[in-house]
Amino acid sequence: MTSPGSPHPVAAFLPAVLAEDRFVAGVAHGIDDLLAPVLLSIDTLAEYLDPRLAPDDFVDWLGSWLGIVRDPAVPAERRRELLANAVDLYGWRGTVWGLERFLALATGGRVEVHDNGGCVIEEEAVGQWSGPVRVRVFVPASAGLDTAWYERVVSDQVPAHLRAAVVIEIVGEW
Repeated sequence: MTSPGSPHPVAAFLPAVLAEDRFVAGVAHGIDDLLAPVLLSIDTLAEYLDPRLAPDDFVDWLGSWLGIVRDPAVPAERRRELLANAVDLYGWRGTVWGLERFLALATGGRVEVHDNGGCVIEEEAVGQWSGPVRVRVFVPASAGLDTAWYERVVSDQVPAHLRAAVVIEIVGEW
């Protein structure tokens, strides 16, 4: 097995009197073989943290930090786009625009979301919700995702204190 070679050989940092010693030089070379993979990984850390460059399994791991769970229904390139836009998406979470943007990134197509503009309040006398907010989602047929997926995503994206009745309408291409 060959060493990838260290980008920062230890022997280069030794004083001249130690660098000339064969034993010390051998130990330094052995340390280089051990540290080279670590140093090379550290040198490429920025690429690992960029969702457009990182390996697929690392993208899924990064997504788990932000609550973007690996969903086999969503292709890897779509998950990369969701992760790359996560900060912006979280700023708009719970809004119509945020839901449209999330679904558009997840499906790779144009998505329209319409809500009834109502709000849910607790009735004092009955103590029950007055009814759910109605959300209609128009999605292209080419997205290839089933309605259960959309219902799950919408319920995850609406504010926690709201119940949403989701109507998914799959339309032809627009």
